[in-house]
Amino acid sequence: MDARLILSALQILESDFSSRQLQNRLSNLAATASAAAAAPADAAAQTAFSTAAEETLSATRSACANQAPLSLRKAIETLALTHLVGESIEERLQGILSRTPFLLTQASQDITSLQQQLLTDLKGYVTEGIAFLSLLGIKPLQSDSLLAEVGILLPTPVVKDDLIAINKHLKEWGRVICNFVELTSGKPPSSVKLAAVSSGSFEVYLNLDLEGAKAIALVIVALVGGFKAVSRARQNRAQMESDKYPQEVIDGARAYEEKLLDMAVEEATEMAIKRASPDVDKPRLPELRTLIKRHVHFMAKSISDGVDVQVSPPQISKEQAEPSATANIEELGDLGKQINTLTRTLTVLPQSELDIP
Repeated sequence: MDARLILSALQILESDFSSRQLQNRLSNLAATASAAAAAPADAAAQTAFSTAAEETLSATRSACANQAPLSLRKAIETLALTHLVGESIEERLQGILSRTPFLLTQASQDITSLQQQLLTDLKGYVTEGIAFLSLLGIKPLQSDSLLAEVGILLPTPVVKDDLIAINKHLKEWGRVICNFVELTSGKPPSSVKLAAVSSGSFEVYLNLDLEGAKAIALVIVALVGGFKAVSRARQNRAQMESDKYPQEVIDGARAYEEKLLDMAVEEATEMAIKRASPDVDKPRLPELRTLIKRHVHFMAKSISDGVDVQVSPPQISKEQAEPSATANIEELGDLGKQINTLTRTLTVLPQSELDIP
C-alpha cells in the first residue's frame, strides 16, 4: 500500500481525536461517569454524565473519518484501526449506554476501559506511525477537496494477479470514465487524476468532478438494483420448477429474467444520459449514447464478475461548498451509502444468479 495513503489515513484519525475533540470528549466522559457512579444520588453529577455522553456521541458522528474517501477507509481497515473511526466508537458507546439493565458502576468501568484502549492505540499506532513516516520524508496525498472519488476494486479472481489482465481492465475503465466525463462536462478530459493505487486485490481510486461521479453512481445503483430483481425472479422460477408448473410458464419466467437484465441496462443508460451537459455537441450525443450503453453493459458484466465500484463525495465541508453544490454533494454521499449497502447484498447471492453474457 502507498505510504502516502497510509500517512493520510493516520492523519485523518489523529485530526478527529485532536481538532474534532474526540480525545477530550472521551476523557471528560470517563471522568463524569466515574463521578456519577461514585455519587448516584448527586443530581448534578448525573446531569454532567448525561451531557458528556451526548457531547461525545455528537463528536463521534461528526468525525471526518466517517465520511473519508474509500481509499482512506480501505487503508484504515488494512491497518486494523477501524475501531478508531468515529462511527465505530459511537457503536461501542451506544452498546454500553443502552445495556439492560443499566448499571452505572459497570458502565463507568467499560467507558474508562474503552477510553484507555482508544488513547493507547492512538498513541501507539497513529501518533507514532505519523512520526515514523514523516521521519522517512513521506508526504501525505494531496487531493482536491472539490473532487469526488471513484474506487474500482479488481479482485484476484477477476484479474488473476496478471499484469496483462489488469492492463486490459484499466484500459476499458479508462474509456468508461472518459466518456462519462465527456457526457457530463461537454468535452473529453485531457487526463483523469489518480487519487491512489493499492494492491492485494488491485484497487485504483480516481478523482472525478461531482457530475461525472454522480452519473456513475446512478448507473451502479440501477444495475445492482436490477441484479437483485433478477435474483428474485430466478428464485421464483426455481420454486415454480419445484412445484411442477407447466413448462411454458417456466419458459416465460426465464424469458422475463433476461428482459429484466436488458431493462436494468436501459434504465442505467437513461439515468446517465439525463446527466448530459448542455455543452455536449448535438451531433456527438447519439454517439455518446451508444458508447455509454456499451459501457453500462461492461460495468454490469464487471460487477457480476466480482468487481466492486464505490463512489465517495468531495471532502469539502458544507460550510465551504458553494450553495449550488451542497445538495449534489449530499446526494452523492447518499448514493455512495446506497451502493455500499446494495453491493454487500450481492455477496450472498450464488454467482450463477449474477452471470451476464
